[in-house]
Amino acid sequence: MVNQKPFLSVQIKLVFILSAFLFLSLATFGSTLNALNTHTLQEQTRRREELFARNVQQSIDQVLFAGKYQVQAYVESLVKREKSLRYVTIIEGKTRMAFAHSDPSKIGSLHDDPVTGRAFASLHEDRAVLQSVRSSSGESIDDLALPFQRGYLREAAGIIRIGISASAEEEAIRSSRLVTLGLTLFLLGVGVILAIVLSLRLTSALKEPVSAARLLGEGNYETRVPLSQKKFDELDLLAIAFNQMAEKLHGYAEHLEGQVAERTKELASLNQALKESEERTRAQYDKLKELDRAKDDFLSVISHELRTPLNAIMGFGSILGDEVTGPLNEEQQECAEKILSGSEKMLLLVNDLLDFASMQAGRFRILPALTDYEKLAREAVSSFKLLAKEKEILLEVQTDVPEKLLLDENRIYQVLSNLIVNAIKFTPKGGKITFCSRVEGDDLFSEMRDTGMGISPEDLPKLFAPFVQLDMSVTRRVGGVGLGLSICKAIVEAHGGTIWADSPGPGKGATIRFLLPVKEKE
Repeated sequence: MVNQKPFLSVQIKLVFILSAFLFLSLATFGSTLNALNTHTLQEQTRRREELFARNVQQSIDQVLFAGKYQVQAYVESLVKREKSLRYVTIIEGKTRMAFAHSDPSKIGSLHDDPVTGRAFASLHEDRAVLQSVRSSSGESIDDLALPFQRGYLREAAGIIRIGISASAEEEAIRSSRLVTLGLTLFLLGVGVILAIVLSLRLTSALKEPVSAARLLGEGNYETRVPLSQKKFDELDLLAIAFNQMAEKLHGYAEHLEGQVAERTKELASLNQALKESEERTRAQYDKLKELDRAKDDFLSVISHELRTPLNAIMGFGSILGDEVTGPLNEEQQECAEKILSGSEKMLLLVNDLLDFASMQAGRFRILPALTDYEKLAREAVSSFKLLAKEKEILLEVQTDVPEKLLLDENRIYQVLSNLIVNAIKFTPKGGKITFCSRVEGDDLFSEMRDTGMGISPEDLPKLFAPFVQLDMSVTRRVGGVGLGLSICKAIVEAHGGTIWADSPGPGKGATIRFLLPVKEKE
C-alpha cells in the first residue's frame, strides 16, 4: 500500500531541527547580551551624569555667596560650554520660582509641574533624582535634580535641575544592538551551513540502504548493501543487519511461493467440490420446496374433503340427539352424544389443518368486528360440555367484560375452542377447568386454568411450536397433531396480543393466558 502522506526527507528535517535549535539558542544569547550591554551603558551614563551634576552642585553652592547675578552668569556659561547640556535651572524652595535659568526669559517662572514636584520630594535627602523627560522637540532628556544650600547653616534652600541630552546614550545602545544582531546573524548563518553540511554527509550515506530497501520491497530479494572500505561505523552495522534480513526474506519468499502454489491447487479443488455441493443442495432445495407445496395442497384439499362428510355427520347426529326422527332410549341418546362429540373434535382438527395451510401460504387474515366476548366465551364452553361430561370434568366460566369489543369473532372462538379442547385432553377424570376474563386498561386479559398433568419448565418454551408433542405417550392416548396452540398463538399475535403458559410443574396443572389490545365500544 502506497503511503499518501507528503514526503519530507531526513535531510530537511535535520537541517530544520538544527537550525531551529541554533536560532533559539542564538536568539536567547543575543537578547541576553543586548540586555546586558544596554544595562551597562545606562549605568555608566547615569554615573557620569550624576558626577557631572555633583560638580555643578558644588560650583553653584560656592557661587551663591557672590550673589544671584554671578549664579546666572555661571549657568549661562556652563550651558554654552557643555554641548550635551540642554538646560540648568535653580528653583527657590519656598516660592517654587526660578531665580536662575540657562534661558534668561524663564527667570522668575513658577515651576509646579510633576517633575519639579518629585524633585522637591527628596529635597532634604541630598540625593540626585533622575527622571526621563521629553523636550518640546521630542528629544529625550535625563533630568537630574539636586538640592542647593544657602547660609551659614548650610540648609537646603531649593533644587538645581540639570537637563542632559540622552541622544548619545541612545546612539550607543543602538550601536550595541546592531553589533549584537550582526554577531547573532553571523553565528546563525555559520550554524545553518554546518547543519546543511552535516545533514548532507548523513543522508548521502543513507541513500544506498534506502535504495536497497526499495528494491527489496519490489521483490528483488537478492539486493544487498555494500559495506564501507575505509571506516566502520553505525551505518555499516545497519548494512549488515539489512543484508541478514534480506537473506532471510529470500528464504521465506521461496518457501512461501511453494506453499502458495500448493494451497492454490487445494483451493481450486475445494471450489470445484463446493460448486458441485451447491448444485446438489439447490436441487434438493427445489425438491423440498416442491414437496412442501404438495404437502400444503394436500392438507388444504384433504381438509376441504373431510369437511363435507363431517358436516353431514354432525347434522344427522344433531337430528338424532334432538329426537327429530323419534324418541331415543338412553343408550341411543348416549350414542348420539358421542357422535356429536367426536364430530366436533374432528371438525376442530380439520379447521386447524386448514388454518395451518393458510398460515404457511401467507393467506391468514383476521376481520375485526364488534363482538360480545362474554357470550362468545360461554358459547365456546357450552360446545364442549359433552366432551367434558365424558371425563366428568367441571367447566366454569368467570367473565367481567363489556358487551362489545373489537375482535375477529370466528378466530377468537377458534382460540377459545382450541384452549378448551387442549385443557380437556390433558385433564384427568374428575378434574376442573376454569376460564376467566377481564378488561385491564386497554387490554382484554383471559386465562384457561386446569388441574391437569402440568408442564415441566424446560418444555414451556416449546409449547406453541407447530407439530410439537411434549409427551408422545399421552398424545397417543388423547389424540391430536400439535397444531392447536400454534394456531392460537398466530391468531392472538395477529390481533396484536401475546399468549403464554405457566405451570408449577408436572402433575400440578397448567394455565394458558393471553392479552388482546382492545378498546370498549359504545
